[in-house]
Amino acid sequence: MKTIKNLTADELRKSILQLAIQGKLVKQNPNDEPASELVKKIYEEKKKLIAEGKIKKDKNESYIFKDDDNCYYEKIGNNASIKLEDLPFDIPDNWTWIRFGNLVNISTGASFKKEQAIQENKSNYTRVLRGGNILPFQYLLKNDDLYIPNDLVSNDIILKANDLITPAVTSLENIGKVAVIEKNYDNVTAGGFVYIFRPNFNSNLISNLIMDFMSSSAFQEMMKSITKKSGQAFYNMNKERLKDLYFPLPPLEEQQRIVDKINSFEPLIQEYDKYEKQLTELESTFAEKLKKSILQYAIEGKLVKQDPNDEPASVLLERIKAEKEKLIKEGKIKRDKNESYIYQGDDKNYYENLPDKWALTQVKNVCLFIKRGKSPNYSNEKEIPILAQKCNQWDRVHLEKCLFTKRENLSKYSWDRISCAGDVIINSTGGGTVGRTNILPDYIFESYPVILPDSHISTLRPSKEINPKYLYFYFLNPFFQNHVEEMCEGSTNQIELYAKTIGSLLIPLPPKKAQDKIVDRILNLFEKI
Repeated sequence: MKTIKNLTADELRKSILQLAIQGKLVKQNPNDEPASELVKKIYEEKKKLIAEGKIKKDKNESYIFKDDDNCYYEKIGNNASIKLEDLPFDIPDNWTWIRFGNLVNISTGASFKKEQAIQENKSNYTRVLRGGNILPFQYLLKNDDLYIPNDLVSNDIILKANDLITPAVTSLENIGKVAVIEKNYDNVTAGGFVYIFRPNFNSNLISNLIMDFMSSSAFQEMMKSITKKSGQAFYNMNKERLKDLYFPLPPLEEQQRIVDKINSFEPLIQEYDKYEKQLTELESTFAEKLKKSILQYAIEGKLVKQDPNDEPASVLLERIKAEKEKLIKEGKIKRDKNESYIYQGDDKNYYENLPDKWALTQVKNVCLFIKRGKSPNYSNEKEIPILAQKCNQWDRVHLEKCLFTKRENLSKYSWDRISCAGDVIINSTGGGTVGRTNILPDYIFESYPVILPDSHISTLRPSKEINPKYLYFYFLNPFFQNHVEEMCEGSTNQIELYAKTIGSLLIPLPPKKAQDKIVDRILNLFEKI
């Protein structure tokens, strides 16, 4: 059984309504006039409405009563009384059951063709409330409401105070949405897919009780049981079967206590709902925010202790330069025409609070190359997969989303356009996906030893002196992800993050051993989140 702390606000509300409909929310008062007497008044009022021509007489009117054996019986027309064996649940002794169609008169709203409706309030036109106007416990007059000619609307479906409206055709989860009309209208009706319930014993009290009871899980389950699927997503609630539903009727005095009690809970439930939503939002975003904080600490050198024996990152950068010089001589990469070198001055300040033995450098100085992929010639033959934006998701690289090219096309690709394990890839075009970053793990090359990025992916290949996951975590950092679109050029629909822009970013570089410790620490913490 769920405790209150495990209930949503909606579940809590339904639990209260469930207690109400079963007579367990407030104490019974033996001095209350029994509900059986109220039923007599309802039938008298109904006879009066029939005589006035406002409602039609039932051909087989039913009457439910409790006999001397304390069991409920039903008399339909002139037939013999039948003992009721299928009542939904037990109710208090001074309550009674009534068929829903005897408690309310059920009408369908106005039917009209699309071309007959306008979205302008003109004289001789009537406003139409449709299913979308109905929320739990309330209805809305909306700016996009339709208006139809008055001659399409009969007087008996113009909405009056204490009427109730509920969708007749709706999605399964919206069955049972019901609202009480708060005042008499001159020119407002319901649409053809909405039912209008007009209590035969007209009072705001009974209307609110009906709304509360209809919103309970028990009554909603009864309504779902009489629906028939209409199309792929909609359900049609049968009018005649709706009339036949059992409705538990309390004494009039107890109705007042029930409605008052429910109303007293509502402000508390709304407050509970507000805090529940705040908690849900916090829970859904906490892990992501914590990860971002960890990554921020990592690049600021605050995540792991510094080891004074570590080789300075400046020495590391010299080795990377030597590594790149070798590749330049081999013709695999080109020399950077605007090569830069950032050094630490005598004041030891080049990055706020950067630890000793760290260095601040540009991303291009820790990578062998940063390069956009190439537009491929696609093929139906699944030989070489092409990495595209849709393949680069936050959780992992999805090879199953790849398109392919033929193996014979591989000769058109240079060394720096063929992916390797440890490459960091960044989506470089497209609003909403630009900046999405991943790292290519070893295992994705097991099925396809050769993988090629397309022209919407930038590949960063870190030097062997750099832990590739440190570079990857650098690009997951909030300072990059929160501002990546500001770094882009181009139009809103086709923004581009250029390789030169990525390469010019400043990266705080720890010694190699410190990089490894930081990566291990991040991975360890992420596993615990």
